Amino acid sequence: MKYLLITTTENRNTGDELIRIGIQNLINEIDSKAEYILLDKERWPDTPIKFDKVILCGMPLFWDNKESYSQKAGWWGAMFDGFPTVRKKDFLILGAGHVISDSIYDPIRFGCAIQEAIDKSFAITTRNYIYKHPKLIDSICPAAFAVTKPEEPKIRLCNFMKHGAHDKFFNPVEAEIWDSKVKELSDFCLENDFYFIEHEHPNVGVRHEHPEELGWPSERIFRFDTAEEYLSIYARSSCYFGNRLHGALLVAALGRPAIGIGYESRLEMIKLVGAKAYYPSAINLDHLINLQKFEIPNGWQPKIIGIERKNNLELLKHFIRQ
Repeated sequence: MKYLLITTTENRNTGDELIRIGIQNLINEIDSKAEYILLDKERWPDTPIKFDKVILCGMPLFWDNKESYSQKAGWWGAMFDGFPTVRKKDFLILGAGHVISDSIYDPIRFGCAIQEAIDKSFAITTRNYIYKHPKLIDSICPAAFAVTKPEEPKIRLCNFMKHGAHDKFFNPVEAEIWDSKVKELSDFCLENDFYFIEHEHPNVGVRHEHPEELGWPSERIFRFDTAEEYLSIYARSSCYFGNRLHGALLVAALGRPAIGIGYESRLEMIKLVGAKAYYPSAINLDHLINLQKFEIPNGWQPKIIGIERKNNLELLKHFIRQ
């Protein structure tokens, strides 16, 4: 069967691609002859692509704030009014997220975006709770299924973003607090054998990560051209501390200590797999010092991963075979 996977490509958003890999791992368990076509959501084709099934691979899908909103994205109309949703029963959304802070700028418009996605898809799994609806299925982010062969944990990983997140406007106060703390936290990691894992490709344009400005030497920075290369490092991680939340999620999904820092709703997705989540105002050096001392409750993490793997596989089987 031919699967069209909507994602981002060329490692311009490592988190999106980790989700895509997790989804492919699940599909491969069901369909050993699966063929894949990757469609970059930011580079929509002029003509329709032929497919048997199409899956939107995670990514923040619903947001509404003073700067932007879901339906304003260039790919929204192309996707939900275009060829992927022509056959509703063949369009599945896995790992959809929402990005909100303390409030939603236009709740009616926000709700309309969610309803449109519901109306034009087979089903939607969500990596953070939206509201109760039979076609909104609470689950974990599919990136949790990306690492299939964990290795002996040997590498301490960290990540620091300017202002502590992608968008400072979500919480300017917390952003300033993070900027006042980041150098001390970064220095501790440098002095204690951590490696900086950078999720941002050097050619992305606006950069959120500049480890060199924090004093990191090139030999202590992991930068890769493909998402698959990142997985080889995460498979060997012993702990994680930082702003890239998919880093925290992958490490926690392996049952290893992970702390994610931010100030919007995506923090909730990492809690589901056992990672700790904090706003910048709640984090201090003691959290880093004690990072490797905290343990995910014995048996809880494998149980939640196992349950959600089974649930996702059952949904995919129904989607593929109906």
